[in-house]
Amino acid sequence: MEKIAEGIQIITGIGTAAVFAVNSTNGFILIDTGIFKKTHLLIAQLEKNNYPLRRLQTILLTHCHCDHIGGVTELVRYSGARVGHMSPIFRTSYRNKLSPDRTGR
Repeated sequence: MEKIAEGIQIITGIGTAAVFAVNSTNGFILIDTGIFKKTHLLIAQLEKNNYPLRRLQTILLTHCHCDHIGGVTELVRYSGARVGHMSPIFRTSYRNKLSPDRTGR
């Protein structure tokens, strides 16, 4: 993890897409989740850098490519985080695979 601005870390080395951790009042927000097969590496980096999953409040997905959303199900399962999205395609596809109280809607 590398600090790129006050309260914002970039997480690399977990696939082709970057993941961002953004500090919030009572925890942190993840922007994207990386690819599924590397979720364990993401979790390890978060924990090592004092971002425990119990403090993960929200996951914001920028779009639905596998290298951006692959780890979301596992992260929601472990953290209970809410999921928000910026892509309208989630309304008809991925959103239905999460429980309604976890979609951020």
